[in-house]
Amino acid sequence: MSAERPAPLHGYIMPLLTPFNADGSVDEHGMRANIAYLIGEGIHGITVTGSFGEFPLLAEQERVRLYDVAPEEAAGRCAVIAGTAHARTEVMIELGDAAARIGMDGVMMRRPTTCGPPTTTCGCTSAASPPPPRCRSRSTTIRRGSGSTCRWPC
Repeated sequence: MSAERPAPLHGYIMPLLTPFNADGSVDEHGMRANIAYLIGEGIHGITVTGSFGEFPLLAEQERVRLYDVAPEEAAGRCAVIAGTAHARTEVMIELGDAAARIGMDGVMMRRPTTCGPPTTTCGCTSAASPPPPRCRSRSTTIRRGSGSTCRWPC
């Protein structure tokens, strides 16, 4: 029994930035426009929610929605890779499974990262209010327009 092997990736694979609307929601129209532009310029592949895709700022549902949008817009004209990095291994696996169900051409993983020890202080919290234990929580708060400037190295 032989399994069909996917074509090897080749050429230039561009990490996409995730565009946001003024209200902090993901700009799907902007994402589609970026993908169309890059394909028109001859790109061989794109990576969605990778290291340049602001993945710590996105809820898992937003990431999976972008996994739907990107291959739909690419329509087979270039490879589409899902960035699945996350601080929690089980979420990274769930994202990889979602990408496989959607039919992405591949996944990009990295080892789970941490945001620093719980005793780390942050410029956007007071001494009486320690930083949240997960970067995504803090990043989402800042993304939503809290006006805070975070100097916490995560």
